Order: sequence, then structure tokens, then C-alpha cells
Amino acid sequence: MSKYLLPTAKWGLILGLTYTAITRRVDPDFGWHLTSGDWARSNGIPDRDIFTYTASEFRWINHEFVSDIIMSLLYSLGGYTFLAVIFAVIWAGALLISAPKARLGILLLALLAMTPYIAIRPAAFTVLLLATLLKVIYGRSKRLKLAIPLLFIIWANLHGGFIIGLFILLYFAVVRRSKKWLYIFLASFLATMINIYGPRVYEEVFRTLLDASLHNQITEWWSFQIFSASWPFIVVWVAGFWIFSRQKLSEWYSLPPILFLGSLSATRNIALFVIVSVKKVDEYYDQALKQIPKQPMWLPRLFFWSSTIAIYLVSIWGFHGIVLPFHKDKEAVFPRSAVAYLKKNGCAGNLFNDYNYGGYLIWKLPEQRVYIDGRMPSWRDEAGVKYIDRYIDIVMDKDKQAAEFERYNITCALVRNGFEDLIKRLKGAGWTIVTQENGATLLVAPASG
Repeated sequence: MSKYLLPTAKWGLILGLTYTAITRRVDPDFGWHLTSGDWARSNGIPDRDIFTYTASEFRWINHEFVSDIIMSLLYSLGGYTFLAVIFAVIWAGALLISAPKARLGILLLALLAMTPYIAIRPAAFTVLLLATLLKVIYGRSKRLKLAIPLLFIIWANLHGGFIIGLFILLYFAVVRRSKKWLYIFLASFLATMINIYGPRVYEEVFRTLLDASLHNQITEWWSFQIFSASWPFIVVWVAGFWIFSRQKLSEWYSLPPILFLGSLSATRNIALFVIVSVKKVDEYYDQALKQIPKQPMWLPRLFFWSSTIAIYLVSIWGFHGIVLPFHKDKEAVFPRSAVAYLKKNGCAGNLFNDYNYGGYLIWKLPEQRVYIDGRMPSWRDEAGVKYIDRYIDIVMDKDKQAAEFERYNITCALVRNGFEDLIKRLKGAGWTIVTQENGATLLVAPASG
């Protein structure tokens, strides 16, 4: 009984911290995922955009539609709290699959590194399925390896991150020079076609992957942007790699360095890097303990206790902002008073909204179509212009703003702090500020006539 007590307590703590991280904030895209799932359950999968007035004819390929339906079902059963429990299990489960025997300190650093990305979002399924894929690849069961294409049928219907899984299969086929892995890769590639969109699912995947401008427009796609919570784990991995692996050529093109480079390309890949490297980091720690001279006896003890204390202190420092305060409002960054105003008074025309508020508005104000939301950073209009570029033009250019507002009869504008020039410009044109809360400002155009 006692041998199960510590592992249970360890993973219980990881699960609890994961749940707490999820309940402290709502992902900006949560709202449109949930509403999309509700729509799909009631009306089927739409072939055109249903949430905006700017892209209503755009052929929306929702590569996450099954995830959205799952979120909708779970939310209908138990609300946000129940969803948070399930997604905490998914995120923590990915760590459990990747490094079931890792020491608690390493797991805490790994979880801390992922916290900027942990939320109720379909990307969680990619993290879990990546961990599962690697478990099967490195496992001994030949039957499970042959079942990998079945995993990709599920993956391709949950999240576009299945492309990472295909890359890893191709990696093993090339590195191991294995026809078997090449055949598994080809079978898995074909398996991804089994989805409601067929081969068209790749249209949306590559639309995103090949959009270089994302890396300076969207926060989670920023290059060379590592959040402070991720640094402790990265530093420990880099130190271990440099001390124990740098002289092995094969280690330089192993998955952890490759995924780390991927994280430098887009910060959202940090979670994937953690999954492929957490077990290795734990092994580095074991190697360090073994290489410390046994004499004098105090030396290995000093290293063990000093490193352990340092890891836990860093973890406490990192998690205190997540765990405390206990009653943090998860919607504190969203424009609730603006939503309440619009519910009561409506908008005479269309609403221009901040990019980060789109998903929230779709969720809380479904009767009001939005200008833009988190699905659209790589979408282009009929003239080939990206919708997000048009959005930026409105913020930055007075003439383009005026033309766009006239084109779509925009009479309400919901923007956040940092857009002072736009707010000043609208106020100068006679617009009135009707609500200001949580860094959000809602302005209404003067009544015509």
C-alpha cells in the first residue's frame, strides 16, 4: 500500500496544479470553440464562416471540430469546472505517459514550463497524442506500432497538430533508415484523410504553417519568445545536454533539440518540447548524481539537497502566481460590462472588436457577429488580403479605418488598452465611450440624422 502512496500524492499534486492553472484564466479562443461545438451538435458542420460579418463567404475548414463537439458536450454536462477537470487530466496525463517515474521536482519544472499554454483548448489533444505516439514508438509491442494509423484517424479529427506526429514518424523512418517506419508513416498519412474534409484538412494546416507573418503578429506564434515560467526547465535541459550529450552526434539530431528549435520558431511549441524531453531531463539528473565522487560523503549529499531545494524553490516561485490568489476571476481580462451593455442596448450597425475579444464575444454575445476572431490570422479575403492585416490597418490608419467602417456600417467599437490612437480618433469624430472595464473600451458612433 505504501509504495503507491507517494506516486499517487505526486501525480495528485501535478493534477491539482494543472487544474488550478486552467481555472485561473479562460483561453481567448475558448468561446468560439464552445459555440462552434454547440452549433455542430444542433446544425451540423458549416461549410462557411458563421461568426463574422467580414468573412461570411469564407470556406471555413475547422480541423478541430470534433474537439469543439467534445467541449460542448462536456460543458453541457458540468460547465466550465467539469471541462477544467477533464482538460487537467489530459495535460497531466501527457506528462504521466511521457515520464511516469520522473521525480517530482523535474515534473514540477516541466509543468511550470507548460503553464503559459495550459488551457481548455484543442491543442491539449495534440500534447496527449504526441506523448502516446512516442510511448508506442519506444515500446516493445509490435501490434501497437501497427495500430499507429488508427491513432492518426483520431488525431486528424481533433487538432491540426497531427502534422507534428507525421513529422516524427518520418523522422524515425529517415534516422533509422527503416522501411517499416516509412510504411507506417505512409499509412498514417492516408489515415489522416479520414475526416469530414478529406484532403482539404491540409489546406488549413499549411495555410497556417506557411504564414511567416504569424511569427510577429500572434503572441503564441512569436519567434524567440520564451516566457519566464519556461526558462527553469529549459536551463536544466540545456545544462544536462551540454554535460552529458554534447559529444554524441546522434543526440544533436534527436527529438528534444529539434523540438527546442521548433519552440524558438514558435513559442507555442514549448509544450511539445517538454513532452519529448522531460524523461531525458530526469535521466540527466540521475547521471549527475552517479558522477559525483562518493568521497567525501558530504559532497553527493550536498549536491542532492542543494539541487532539490533549488528546484522546489523555483517551482514555488513559479506557481505562486498561478495558485494565488485563490479567488482569481478567470474572466478578469474580458470586456464583461461591454457585453452587458450590448445585450441591453444592442448595436445600431456592426461591431468592430479587438482580435483577442472575438472568441469571448462569440460565446457571450452570439447574436452579434464579430469583425475578427482567433480563427482568422491566416485567412484571406477575395482580394487575397489577410483579414488580420485589414484589422491592423484600421488600428493604424485613419483613412483605411474610415473606409472599412463605412463599408460594413460599423457603429460600435470594442478595443483594449494600447489602442489609444484609435480611441482618440473615434472620440474626435463624435463617438462616445459607454463602458470602460478590464482594460476594454466600448465606443458608440453618434446617432445619424
